[in-house]
Amino acid sequence: MRDFTENNLASNKYKTKLDSSANINELENLCTKNPSNYGDIENLLSKINSNVYATYSSIKRDCISEINNSKCCREVNYYLDLINSFINSANIIKNEKELLVEFVEGYWKDYIDKFSNYTCKREQDIYSVEKRSVLKQVCDLYDDKTYFELNSSKYNKFLTKKWDKILNYSNNENKELYFKINFKTINKSGKYKELLLDPKEIIDVHCKNIDITHISISPEEPGKSSNLLNGDLQSLGAHGSDHHYQEDSKGAVDPEISYTPWMSIFTPLSGSISAILIFSFLYKFSPLGSFIKLYKRNPNRISKNMKKEQTTELLQSEENISHYISYDSMSY
Repeated sequence: MRDFTENNLASNKYKTKLDSSANINELENLCTKNPSNYGDIENLLSKINSNVYATYSSIKRDCISEINNSKCCREVNYYLDLINSFINSANIIKNEKELLVEFVEGYWKDYIDKFSNYTCKREQDIYSVEKRSVLKQVCDLYDDKTYFELNSSKYNKFLTKKWDKILNYSNNENKELYFKINFKTINKSGKYKELLLDPKEIIDVHCKNIDITHISISPEEPGKSSNLLNGDLQSLGAHGSDHHYQEDSKGAVDPEISYTPWMSIFTPLSGSISAILIFSFLYKFSPLGSFIKLYKRNPNRISKNMKKEQTTELLQSEENISHYISYDSMSY
């Protein structure tokens, strides 16, 4: 077995080419100056965009020949996230950082998946950087499993260098985040930073098929909260679980309410009980109750009284009519 070096890692197959085209060292030098110069960074980014695109066009031919291997897409997305992290670390005002990030993203919006039959996306929703990082890490660990298993301590030092900038200069650098992967038979979750810097296991996953729609990121530990935030997710519950998470159009995820059989029994039963209670109250405390009791004791008497009252009212009505007729006759 060869000694551990970064260039020997299967995950770094395209690292040398992309490092060179992305001018990582020069970009880092410009961004660590105090103060940094906005114009100098913008000029360098203009060169970086075209250089990285040329390299990407070259390496993706390999991925296309391997039946659309998604590795090239993961690699270029990693470098773009790394470039944005350097921009966010620069000693310039926030507005200038945002303009430079927009400059990079605007260029790649038109180029990342056009002019070829290679499928590659670069999502911009909440936690998209973290999802891409989890996806790349899981696939890289699988590619590097031999090195990782034989020398995990050296490998973890390499991981610190690999992820330090993205962890420290993303929009969510101060949050404790959790990831969850739900893909076919795989259902894994854990701390986001721990996965990137100190992974405990290799996740056996077929990286040609998995994408970020199978990954969720949340500020709360999965299983202890239903408030997962994930951008365009599938249902994320564990297999066989009663609770599943779905994402709405704004990226917030709400739990479905499980419908259980006992609810179909309880709903009509509760309505019947309510009706009985209301009737009991009316029977005991309202005039209706007294009327019912009286009717039960002597229904004939009540019927006669009602008829008598109706007859009296009718006679009075007739007398009034006669009175008005007599009055009208006299008026003539």
